[in-house]
Amino acid sequence: MNRLTQTLVALAALMVLALGAAMLLMAFGNPLHSVTDSAVPAEAGQAAARREMRLGGFSDMGGGLARAPLLVDWQDADGYRYKEVSGSTVNLLYSGLQGDRWLYATNGQVLVAVDDISPPDGPVTATLIQLADNDRDGNGTLSAADGLRLVLLAADGSAPRLVAEGLTDPATVSPGAERWLVSWNDH
Repeated sequence: MNRLTQTLVALAALMVLALGAAMLLMAFGNPLHSVTDSAVPAEAGQAAARREMRLGGFSDMGGGLARAPLLVDWQDADGYRYKEVSGSTVNLLYSGLQGDRWLYATNGQVLVAVDDISPPDGPVTATLIQLADNDRDGNGTLSAADGLRLVLLAADGSAPRLVAEGLTDPATVSPGAERWLVSWNDH
């Protein structure tokens, strides 16, 4: 092979490696992408003895947009009771060409479920979240027992629309070929 052919083969191999690395980063999250304390939305509501936050892996939302959950682990001793929460989602980070954007300005809510709505083998068209943001039973822990709100968002996290509130149990989401079925109990 002459020098030009060798150079072209080397460039093609580098492009294949770069494409493979990009695909791995989109599938498993970017280990170099970190959220500093100053970038994490302010705390609201829950005060705990020990609270640690970490960013989960990024999901490809299409169109150059990725989304990652902000997960919280906390533990607290309340008299004779000991409470611990591990891996609860409290916020969503959207990362794209325009930069990073949080779904909520604070971390004073728990996202009990995040369901992406899409046609079979198609792009995400909407996201349905179930969240608790009011400690109704006063036990210092947000959970489905506090009553949930069901909110429908565009795939990029914009245009929130309240679907239902006061859910006593998490809603059931069943994907279908033509339409998605969502059922809930609000008694």
